[in-house]
Amino acid sequence: MYALLCSCSLEVVYCNYSFQLSLQAVRVLILNTYWRILLLPL
Repeated sequence: MYALLCSCSLEVVYCNYSFQLSLQAVRVLILNTYWRILLLPL
């Protein structure tokens, strides 16, 4: 029972961590695209 609970909480932590990573990656991608569009006229 305890092992199941532990693995479950670990899974939740891992899911949260990967979610944060993907959010950060999306943010970086949007920023890069934004700057590219902004600097395109130059």
